[in-house]
Amino acid sequence: MHRDKVKQHPQPIRKLRLFDQVCENLREFLPSLGPNAELNEVELCRSMGLSRTPIREALIHLAGEGLVEFQTNGRRQVVGLNRRDAAELFDIRIVLEGLAAYILAPKITKDQIERLRELAECVDDAWRNKAQQRRQNMTHINKCEIQFHGNVTSMAGNAHLAEALERQNVLMRCLTSPCEFQNFKVEPVPAHVELVDALASGDPDRAEASFRSHVIHGKEILLQVLDSISEERMGEKLES
Repeated sequence: MHRDKVKQHPQPIRKLRLFDQVCENLREFLPSLGPNAELNEVELCRSMGLSRTPIREALIHLAGEGLVEFQTNGRRQVVGLNRRDAAELFDIRIVLEGLAAYILAPKITKDQIERLRELAECVDDAWRNKAQQRRQNMTHINKCEIQFHGNVTSMAGNAHLAEALERQNVLMRCLTSPCEFQNFKVEPVPAHVELVDALASGDPDRAEASFRSHVIHGKEILLQVLDSISEERMGEKLES
């Protein structure tokens, strides 16, 4: 007995590419707005040169990723994350970044070590300039951090791990805009070159422990800044 096969067709390539591109552009754009920022479809359409349909489809998709919130009144906004969200996201990132380092350390190449060392020096220089109140700002630091940690994840070679970490990173960037951090004294994170040394040792346990400790320290710094921002905003409300 032969069963009729359901004829299947691939999705239109052009539509898929456009959808993916819109989603990617919005993932990069949303963190710059800060938490709870309203999203105006008309303005997004105008700035991206698209009709409302692909924008709306992308926003619905990003809502499923937890990056966009749809209010009952029809308002769309960047996700509003609080201190507890930040702590929980960092707890996940501690495990994921440690795992990426654990996977990469035994197989890391000399070229990869050299590349990571260049990126690590860039991050550390940016943090030192910030501490000395020189021209580097938090936006530049964030870009350096993303490059370094993104390369470590990519070199680890686990696509599912990379996808999970990317989602965590976008959510973290949506937590607060770099311009808010710019107004606060942020303690530099431990030297990134030490993380490269741990990877270069080839010891997965040492690499994992170094990255976990690094992210834990980053968590403490972020929570301190969020507390300062919260206190400042509370003071502004009392004054008004």
